[in-house]
Amino acid sequence: MRADAERLAAVTAGWARRLEELHRQSTRRHAAELRTVTDALAEVWAELERRAPAGDPGLARLRAAHADLLRS
Repeated sequence: MRADAERLAAVTAGWARRLEELHRQSTRRHAAELRTVTDALAEVWAELERRAPAGDPGLARLRAAHADLLRS
C-alpha cells in the first residue's frame, strides 16, 4: 500500500514538473509572438502616419483601438 502511494506521488510530481515546463515554454513563445505582432503593428502605424492626413478621425479611432498594443 505504501509503495503504491509513493509511486503515485512520484508519478504525480513528474507530471507536475512536465506541465510546469510546458507552461513556461508556452509563456515564452506567447511573449515572442506578441513582440513580433507589436513590432509589425508599429511598422504599419509608422507608414499610416506618413501617408494619412493629420487629424483623420478614422485613424484616431483605429489608433485608440490598438492603444494596448502600441508602445509609447
